Amino acid sequence: MAYDQLRADLAEDGWHVPGGRWGFWLRLGRALLTGRGSKGLMCLLRTRGYVRGRGWMRAGNWLGLLMERRYGCYISPSARIAPGVKFPHPVGIVIGEGVVVGARAVIYQHVTLGGGRRGDGGSDRYPVLGDDVTVFAGAAVVGKVNVGARTTIGANAVVLRDLPEACTAAGVPARVLRRSCTS
Repeated sequence: MAYDQLRADLAEDGWHVPGGRWGFWLRLGRALLTGRGSKGLMCLLRTRGYVRGRGWMRAGNWLGLLMERRYGCYISPSARIAPGVKFPHPVGIVIGEGVVVGARAVIYQHVTLGGGRRGDGGSDRYPVLGDDVTVFAGAAVVGKVNVGARTTIGANAVVLRDLPEACTAAGVPARVLRRSCTS
């Protein structure tokens, strides 16, 4: 499963993977060693998920530490991130354990997606981002928040309540500035 997600992530970035599995592994190695930004981070993230899924927790933790040191971001191993998500500038990104990020989302630097109050328990206290969501630099989405598909969250916004589909939100606390009628 992690192999298929990683293949989809690389294809989303315009990487055609010819030559079956060997061509894929050569390109994966190149992305892990020299990849900057979204491509290298997603390769490390998916590889960590694959390794942890096989039961190799120490190796998975080591890859997580490597990801934190190299890219300066923390993404929990239990966060669910769909294929096609992009992190153009991954420095300072924090994604908590119960967060769900939809396909083709774009998350810029210093974004926090995390849980609300302690004591609520469970993954029901973490945000859920829909497909094609864009979160600009410095924004924070905190607590049990549902962000609709095709929504844009402005820089340094603090989202504490649900956002509808196809809208633009900004401010502290975030409020809807514009709703789009496109489908």
